[in-house]
Amino acid sequence: MPSQPSEATRRRVSELDSDSDEEAAGSRPSGKKPKTDSAAKSKACREKARREKINDRFSELATLIDPGSKDPKSDKPSILADAIKHITQMRVENNQLSQLNKFLEQRVSQLEREKGQQLYQQSLMMQHGGMSMGMMQPV
Repeated sequence: MPSQPSEATRRRVSELDSDSDEEAAGSRPSGKKPKTDSAAKSKACREKARREKINDRFSELATLIDPGSKDPKSDKPSILADAIKHITQMRVENNQLSQLNKFLEQRVSQLEREKGQQLYQQSLMMQHGGMSMGMMQPV
């Protein structure tokens, strides 16, 4: 008569079965299908294209920052540091030019008012001068 497995053996087998079920369920997110090789290759191609695009943009930025350089910087931290420096400098220059523009607009406005006042005074002098001339002439 073959012996039946002991209670302890049955528990171990049951635990092993439940562990393998959990591993199978945990190996992929619930509700998602396992990725195929073509999907993984497609994702890798998209990622490579994204990296190449970023690198191209960094090269373009390096050239814009230092257009006269024959050998622009290629390390990203230096490119970003130079870009930050350049943008900061441009903001300062923009602020200075805005202030200068505002001053010049005020000055033009002031000169236009002064010119208008001079023309008005000249017209008054001509009117008074013309009247006094008319009075002096014999009738």
